[in-house]
Amino acid sequence: MLACDCRPGFVGNHCQFRDPCVIQPRRCSNGGTCRAVFLALNGTTSSDSVEPTFECLCKRGYLGPNCTTVDFCAAYPCDCQGHSNSVCRNLENGYACECRKGYRGLWCNIDIDECTLEEPCANGGTCINTIGSYRCVCRNGFKGQKCTEVHVPCAENPCQNGGRCHPGSSVSFPDFCECASGFSGSHCEVNIDDCIDNACQNGGTCQDQVNGYTCQCSRPYGGRYCNEEIGYE
Repeated sequence: MLACDCRPGFVGNHCQFRDPCVIQPRRCSNGGTCRAVFLALNGTTSSDSVEPTFECLCKRGYLGPNCTTVDFCAAYPCDCQGHSNSVCRNLENGYACECRKGYRGLWCNIDIDECTLEEPCANGGTCINTIGSYRCVCRNGFKGQKCTEVHVPCAENPCQNGGRCHPGSSVSFPDFCECASGFSGSHCEVNIDDCIDNACQNGGTCQDQVNGYTCQCSRPYGGRYCNEEIGYE
């Protein structure tokens, strides 16, 4: 579709409309920038048959259709020391800081000690305050964020490849695995690469096994470590 390069003061595909920002040049206050916009018609944007309206692009510190409302939140007054612990809400003559969970104060910069307001840890668990939250150190036999779940040591046996599960003393010191020879990892899920320090000689190729390795020898060598010269017919 062809479009025209309009003279100043006119807009539209065919420059058929007066620019509303020129007709009333002071629509936007406090240094806001006015621009012509075309409203949607039947779900589409038209610049042929519908006269344009305007919108104001406000400078920082102002908002509203004509940039006449002071944006008290523009300077991020609720942020303290670089931490965003709140959401700023503009009021008619000021602002209010709505604190995020775990914080309080005029600027939401005071950490709430949840351990002193309530007893969040059940079944004798110990509450430890953290920044913006808390955590529970559960007694032996319990687990979960609030120590409300019963913990049966090694009930699910997370140890793989023949590893042996040992009960932990608490959730802070959980169950742990004693791995069978040749395996490692928190759940004994890793087959140790025994080829790292292999003794294959004379160009032999190491092939990792469980708790050991074998040497794939090249002619004319053989033996466990390819260190024997063998005659081939």
